[in-house]
Amino acid sequence: MGLFGLTRKEKETWTSIVIQGLKPGMQIDDVLLKNATDTYITQHIRILEDSVRIVMESKKSKDKRRTI
Repeated sequence: MGLFGLTRKEKETWTSIVIQGLKPGMQIDDVLLKNATDTYITQHIRILEDSVRIVMESKKSKDKRRTI
């Protein structure tokens, strides 16, 4: 069992997702993987929040055009 209770194979798969340029067989410690995971999640939360903001602003603009 590794990080978050993942199997070795699952951990390798997750590592390849959150760490760009990973070479096969490269050793990654749990602290680096945790930091990469935190960064990955933070970036995706920001993207989702920005997307929601854009949709809401677009909806407001569309509603304003209808009333004019």
